[in-house]
This record gives sequence, structure tokens and C-alpha cells, in this order.
Amino acid sequence: IFNENDDIKENKMLIVDGSSLLSTSFYATARDLLFAKTEEQKEFAYTKLMKSPDGEYTNGIYMFFKTLLPLIQSQKITHLAVVLDRSRNTFRREIDPEYKANRSETPYPLKSQFKLLTELLQEINIAVFSHTKYEADDFAGSLVKKFEKDIPIYLHTKDEDYIQLVSDNTKLWMVTSKADDMYKEIGIDKKDINVPSGIFEYTPEYVKHFKGIEPIQIIDAKAIEGDKSDNIKGVKNVGPTSSRPLIAHYGSIEEIYKNIENLSKNEEKELLTFFKESLGIKRSPLKNLLLYKEDAIISKKLATIKTDIEEIQNMDLDSLALNIDNEKMHEIFINLGMVSLVK
Repeated sequence: IFNENDDIKENKMLIVDGSSLLSTSFYATARDLLFAKTEEQKEFAYTKLMKSPDGEYTNGIYMFFKTLLPLIQSQKITHLAVVLDRSRNTFRREIDPEYKANRSETPYPLKSQFKLLTELLQEINIAVFSHTKYEADDFAGSLVKKFEKDIPIYLHTKDEDYIQLVSDNTKLWMVTSKADDMYKEIGIDKKDINVPSGIFEYTPEYVKHFKGIEPIQIIDAKAIEGDKSDNIKGVKNVGPTSSRPLIAHYGSIEEIYKNIENLSKNEEKELLTFFKESLGIKRSPLKNLLLYKEDAIISKKLATIKTDIEEIQNMDLDSLALNIDNEKMHEIFINLGMVSLVK
């Protein structure tokens, strides 16, 4: 699908959260599964999913490439990496055994496509990163910190954890149904910018606008607010209306605790007045912050994306240069019965 004569004006690296894109692609073509309540209904829904001639589930993979390939072409991507989750038993489970323990079992038609996608990407020369010890975003974070000074980077995901990686040279292509409304809010006409459909492009400025804090402080926000989807506790009964002003003022949870611990009665009274009158915090979070400090510290560790995976540190930029084996890719698409992807 790529024309070697395309006018590529600058290098651009795309890092795709493959777990996010594959899961979204899977459920977008598994509508019956979303309404299935019993195991019998689920099994029936599975029978309607796209399969290869050999009986392998391919609906998620089909939509994955239907999204990715035009994206690479339209955005003139020169370097590419796909990051994938492989297990929930990552190093974070050593910090907290309950991390992501609330997640339901991945349906086996989707689980099988994770393995197939990984093999497929490797066969067609797309760099793919996954390991049982780390999550997809840990690989993304490590790639960003390794290469963002050398090349503009774009992160494609629907996972807000990635916001913490946004910088002047790393933008986040957030897949969201709210994209149009968000652009309207900041007074941008989508026709004037080259951003994929259904995506809001986060820069540090726009993170500050919508989240009230700097990108890296998203970690501190999760430390206090928690995250139900990942089963991160945070500080009980303290939400964004209290946490965001505190983080914006103090900078981090460590600085917050330096300023709220071991206070005299008068100092505590003055602090509560400051919270209310200067930071606009109507209901004091002080008691809960002190009571659940340990949960906040652990939550911050869980929410922090790792940025120094050794495998990444030893790489060079050329190893991520776009070099898709089109002939092999088309052969695989045909073998999997995804003929409409072949152009």
C-alpha cells in the first residue's frame, strides 16, 4: 500500500498500543458478544466472528490492519512499533497482588488473536514488543524516553495512562468519541490539522487544559484518585476536585505529604483555610490523605509507566524504520481470508 515516491517531509515515529487497538477492533466486530449474558449466548456469538479458512479467529486482526495501514500512509509514518500486553502477572502484581484483579477473563477468540497478531507482525517486519513482566505501556514509555529527542513520536491508544508520556516531542493520539467536542472547546477546526479521524491529539498544553495538571502529574492524580479499571485504590473518598488543585499547587504527592504531615492545631487550621480560599477545595481531604498515605504511595508505583526497559536501551532508531514486507503481508492476508485488505 506504500508508494516509495511519497513525499516524506520529516521523520515520524508511530507507537501503537496494539492491545488497545486489537481489543477495540475485536469488539467493534463482535456486537452480539456485547449483549451476551450466558455462556451459551457467548458461544453462539463466537460462531458469528470472522475466521480464516483454517478456523482461526481473525475479526480483530482484520480491523486492526484496516485501521493501521491507512494511518501509516496518510500520516507518512517513517518509524513504527507495536506494543502488546502478554500477561496480567507483570511486575506490578509483585507490588500489589490485587492489581487488575477485577478484570474479567479475556474471551478466548480475542486471546488467540493476540498470539496470532504478534506472529504476523514479526513476519512482515513490524517491530513488536511484549513480555510477561511488562505491560504494553512500559514498552511505549521506554521507547519514548529512548528516542523522543531524535524523532517526533505519536502514541496511538485509548488508554489515558499514556498521557503521562506527553511532551514537546511526544504527542498522544487519543482514540475517543469526544474528539470533535474537545477540538471545539479549544477553538480548533479539525479541517486545519492533519490528525486521524476519531482522535484527539494531546500536547502538554492541551493536557493542562483538560486535566488541570501537567502530563507527568497524571501519575500523582491516579495515586490519589485511584483507577477502578486497574483496581488501583488511591485515597479513599478523594477525587479530582480535591486532588487536581493540590497536585497543581504542590507538584507531586510527595510534596503534598511534606506539607500536610506533623502539623500543629493552628497550622492545620491555616492549611484548611488555604485549601478552601486559595485552592478552591470545599471539602477538606486532609484526614483521608493522612489515613490512606500508604495506599497513595503504592498507587503511584502502580500508575507509573516504566521508561527504562533494558531491551529498548540497547536499540538504535534504524531498527524501527518502516520496512513492511508487502509481499509477505499480502500472502498472509490471503491465507487468512482477509482478501479485501490486499490492494
